[in-house]
Amino acid sequence: MGIFTKGEMVTVGNGNVYLKRDPKGTVVYVLNPTLDTILSAPKFGIFKPKAPVNASWISIGKEDVGFELGEKPSAKAFIWVLVPINPKNLKEGFETKLWEAGKSDYDTISTQVNEYNNDLRGMMVVMQKPQQRWNMAANKPPASKAVPVEVLEAAWAEVEAKGLGNPADPGFNEAEFGKMVGVIQSPALQRKFIIDRSQGALKSWNEVRKAFSLPPVSDGDGVDENDVSGYDE
Repeated sequence: MGIFTKGEMVTVGNGNVYLKRDPKGTVVYVLNPTLDTILSAPKFGIFKPKAPVNASWISIGKEDVGFELGEKPSAKAFIWVLVPINPKNLKEGFETKLWEAGKSDYDTISTQVNEYNNDLRGMMVVMQKPQQRWNMAANKPPASKAVPVEVLEAAWAEVEAKGLGNPADPGFNEAEFGKMVGVIQSPALQRKFIIDRSQGALKSWNEVRKAFSLPPVSDGDGVDENDVSGYDE
């Protein structure tokens, strides 16, 4: 598990599974049973108009092309949550989503667990963005808003059955989890990923570098198909 860290925040896919937060307010309930079942990793993100494309991917270390472009990754924690279909009536059911949480979000949750002895599973998290920044609060829910234990356990069991739950379990599928959250295993694959994200606007790695005000490199004029044969868009 060289790319991911579990049980703490590092310092620094499948889009349908990701939590999409509503700036007007989002309520979720944590599914992970313990902090050491939460995986974290540094993640790069480049976005228009500063960058020529919108793209994000997990850092694979010193050789990552994000560093070549002069970017810095941000710490992310990947937390499984239940999202109420109707927050005002929990009996209408839930959707299971993966929340890509930032360091401050993770710190808020871990403080509730480590300092206030609140259970992680079932913790209620409220997020909203009234202006430019997201506000987030986490705490033990009042009885009237708590998710039944059996609902939480059943949802987590479904996540584990897919090999995407507890990283300590023998059946955990790190490769599938990594693909889901944006692991691209080599610099050559990362180059192709970023070029492809331009949808034809950029033809080579040197064109990407030029967009970042960087000089060309000797191997930046094309993509060696032998180097990227494992790439899966």
